[in-house]
Amino acid sequence: MYLADLLRMTDQKLLELQREVEQSQRHAHHCEDQCVTLRKQISRREAEITRLEGLLEGGRSAAAVVRDNKLQAAQAHLHQLQLHNDLLTKTNLQLENKLKSK
Repeated sequence: MYLADLLRMTDQKLLELQREVEQSQRHAHHCEDQCVTLRKQISRREAEITRLEGLLEGGRSAAAVVRDNKLQAAQAHLHQLQLHNDLLTKTNLQLENKLKSK
C-alpha cells in the first residue's frame, strides 16, 4: 500500500512538473515573440530618426520637417477615412439591394 501511494504521488508530481515546464515554454516563446516585435519597432524608430536627421542636415528647418510630417500624417489619415467610406458605401448599397429584393 505504501509503495502504491508513493508511486501515485510521484506520478502526480511528475504531471504537475510537466505542466509547469509546458507553461514555462509557452511563456518563453511569448517573450521571444515580444522581443522580436520590440526589436523591429526599435529598428523602425532608429530608421525614422536617421531619416529625420538627414532632412535636418539637408538645411531644412525643424519647423518645415514637422509641417511635412503633419501633412503626411493627415494624408495617411485621409486615405484611411476614404477606404472606410468606400467600405461603408458598398455595405450600404448591398443592404439597400437586399431590402429592395424582399
